[in-house]
Amino acid sequence: MSFISLRSMLVGLFLTAMSVQGLAQDTVIRVEEDWEMLVEQPDQQLDAPQITTTLMPLGEDSNLFFQLDMNHASVPDYSPGGIQVKAYNGDECIDEQRSLAAQRLYVQSERITWTQVLIQTDQWLHFGIVSGQSQSWGAFGGPESFVHLQATGNSLENYHPDHSARNSGVTYAGNRVGYLRLVKVRYFMSSGDIVQTEVNLEAQR
Repeated sequence: MSFISLRSMLVGLFLTAMSVQGLAQDTVIRVEEDWEMLVEQPDQQLDAPQITTTLMPLGEDSNLFFQLDMNHASVPDYSPGGIQVKAYNGDECIDEQRSLAAQRLYVQSERITWTQVLIQTDQWLHFGIVSGQSQSWGAFGGPESFVHLQATGNSLENYHPDHSARNSGVTYAGNRVGYLRLVKVRYFMSSGDIVQTEVNLEAQR
């Protein structure tokens, strides 16, 4: 084998190894969950129904998690209507954002949709709501809804949509909700690839 051929072969092997290494380092850096809910018979006098979704970015064994309260807020005390986004470390609420306070759901047979966004940066996890649509509230969510948790050195590889559906539900007046479901999940990879999957997971009612 000539020196030129040997050199070409070694370069090829090096590039292949670099490519495999790059694939091995490709990680999830952002997750988006598309949710939908049918509110059949809301009751403004009872602040009903009340809904809470939970996202566990590092898996069910971690103390770090995020929650979305809908048609009520629970921190620091109960208050009716609107939404509240919260970040928890164990039992301690580290960060929260409140919006649409005292604006209760009131439209019968109302379909509500929203996207829950989880982003990982070097030292932080960020969670918020975007693209919310409701007849009662109009458009909701956006940058002002995001909360933050410090989580140095963690990864999103243990996130799973089953955990979200299993730990979410209608916490009060479930009979007033036709369905609450996680419809789609999108995974944003460090390589720039986006993987979308339909899950259609029902939460508790």
